[in-house]
Amino acid sequence: MSILRTMKNLNYILVALFVLLYFFPKNSSVKLGPGVKAKEDPRQERIRNAESFKFKDYKITPLAEFSLKAKVLSRKNYNRGREADLFPVDMALGWGNMSDETVLKTIKIWQKNRGYWWRTREFPIPHREIEMHSANMHIIPADETVKEVLKGEILWNLKANLLKF
Repeated sequence: MSILRTMKNLNYILVALFVLLYFFPKNSSVKLGPGVKAKEDPRQERIRNAESFKFKDYKITPLAEFSLKAKVLSRKNYNRGREADLFPVDMALGWGNMSDETVLKTIKIWQKNRGYWWRTREFPIPHREIEMHSANMHIIPADETVKEVLKGEILWNLKANLLKF
């Protein structure tokens, strides 16, 4: 009798896992719909006489203040190597026409070896505009909570908790 109960519970777990992965894929992207969602270009202003500070085992010297509103085109987490210790997440970001999903539907985007890559068969906007309105950013999280959010681990952990009986 206990083997049947175990098999039944295992089936429930497998069905729940399938539903979880089908409806909540780990690399899913947020759909914002057609239209430019991030209209302004990023802003960067040089910092003069910035003071260095320690972060983990690194000495950081800020060179500029930077702000942007952008659509996340792709995100890649890294877990190994010195770079992953400092910036464990890379994000390919788009602004202007590169935040318009009508434009993005014809552009294949991926990340590899700390770079951002794209390819298209037909250009929905000029080649140069794609290059000037998107970038790969190495993200340095301020603390472990921010790191978990950026890597998608908090949301994923919440989804994974749905499997507990």
